[in-house]
Amino acid sequence: MEPMYLRKVSDIGTENPIVARLCVQSIDLMKPFNLDQKLQDDIYNVLGVNVKDRLVACYKSYIYIYNEIIRLDKEISLSKTDKVNPNIVEIPTIIDLNEKCENFLYQSKLALRDLCVLFKIIYNKTFDEPRFDKIYDWAKNEFGENNSLTKMIKSDHDTWIRRVISMRNAVEHRGGHSGDLHITNMELAPDNKFTWPKWRLNDEVNGSVLKDMEIYIYNMLAFCEDLQIVILERISPDSPFTFVEIPEEERDINCPIRLKVSLKPEYFKGISE
Repeated sequence: MEPMYLRKVSDIGTENPIVARLCVQSIDLMKPFNLDQKLQDDIYNVLGVNVKDRLVACYKSYIYIYNEIIRLDKEISLSKTDKVNPNIVEIPTIIDLNEKCENFLYQSKLALRDLCVLFKIIYNKTFDEPRFDKIYDWAKNEFGENNSLTKMIKSDHDTWIRRVISMRNAVEHRGGHSGDLHITNMELAPDNKFTWPKWRLNDEVNGSVLKDMEIYIYNMLAFCEDLQIVILERISPDSPFTFVEIPEEERDINCPIRLKVSLKPEYFKGISE
């Protein structure tokens, strides 16, 4: 089997969990399985190239907002000690907040769309749009309601995918079926403290922009991993291998992959005997 080579084409390296888990880890998880090179390349191109690039773009929007908040917070602290007119309150503003939020949602939707290519590669089923409600219906009809793939798609769609897609659609089609996305910059709260940026879809309760972005990136990474595991288990149902999560405190800070391949417990028992 020919080796896969990683070329650094971004300023975000393997110390970032997105690159570690979608590039390095996706290759490592496939190594013990008897996959032909083209299939490995096709899966890697989805996870380690296309989806990875989208999530790195999401991360850059997130980290820009985070760094701006830290910078503005320092400026606020300094201004409190050097204030010419105490009756004037300057409201800190993240200038490009709306642009970064909208780009985050745009790249999020594209990441989910790119991930749909795996269904074409493995199941010969094409989904042109990230309509995971329709993908769930297909999986339920194809494999049954209690199938691991079906349940995974249903759970992820209901808990976070649907909202991300709706938020993006609200930006793309303002006032349309998904309604409107409202983004609020930093504000002065009644306790004279500044609040971090918030957003909401229609009449929802405001949510933290940064917290929601963190949750989305975390969920997307886990969803990619879960989907790859289901695929590998489908391709090699009789494989002696299983997947083990590495405790967070034991992960290599230079390449913090989350999963590794191990022998199933029954095979360890056979070896010890």
